[in-house]
Amino acid sequence: PPSADYCAAYLEQERSRSRRRAVITATGRNRKGIVARLTAVIAEQGGDILDIAQTLVGEFFTMLVIVDIAELATSFAEFKVAIQSTVEQLGAQAILMHEDLVRSLHRV
Repeated sequence: PPSADYCAAYLEQERSRSRRRAVITATGRNRKGIVARLTAVIAEQGGDILDIAQTLVGEFFTMLVIVDIAELATSFAEFKVAIQSTVEQLGAQAILMHEDLVRSLHRV
């Protein structure tokens, strides 16, 4: 049988998986319902939350969400607008980046 390059196969699998994920960072004053509203918008748009972390410091929060975007009901650009406008309506800010971009930023 031909020799299998398991390292190359693993790396390709990781690259493929990262092409389907996005990273959302949201920050602002803590407000009742902000996590519920953001996660609802993600679900409405067809995203799937893979991981989520939230920290409160005094009256401020920071949230980091990893989202599987493989089955979005809209384009990535429309998803980004939906996330940002929802968070802005709640008085906070959000940054949404494709995981490939986040990885590239951390290589520099």
